[in-house]
Amino acid sequence: MNIDRLDQVRTLVTRIYDLAGAGDLDAIGPLLSDDFVFTEADDLPIGGTYRGFAGYRAVWGEIGRRWSSVASQVIDLTVSENRAIGLIELKVVSAQHGSSHVLSIAEAFEITPDLKVRSLRPFYFDSAEAARSLALD
Repeated sequence: MNIDRLDQVRTLVTRIYDLAGAGDLDAIGPLLSDDFVFTEADDLPIGGTYRGFAGYRAVWGEIGRRWSSVASQVIDLTVSENRAIGLIELKVVSAQHGSSHVLSIAEAFEITPDLKVRSLRPFYFDSAEAARSLALD
């Protein structure tokens, strides 16, 4: 196990969380691999596979349309040499209904040898609650 590599993976994922929290999506682009894939569960209103940095921006555009407020807290971050799992708590407000929701998420990252994110897949503890918070009708 390469301790330096573990520190680098932790720093990469922490930086992505910090940039996303600040709304600086453009700064995230160089941290994603050319073949980056973001997969949201099909049972969510934003479900599907998003590819590349354009896909990353597209999913965040959808989230921005659906949530008027987002506050995130990283509860824990576990890393290996080519993966990371972030345990996240999101406090969101539905743009459509004004209702508040707290979502517990585990986000799985796949990391390339050159320290870029190849894939991101969130797993929602309560996907029905997530779907309600993302609904536009």
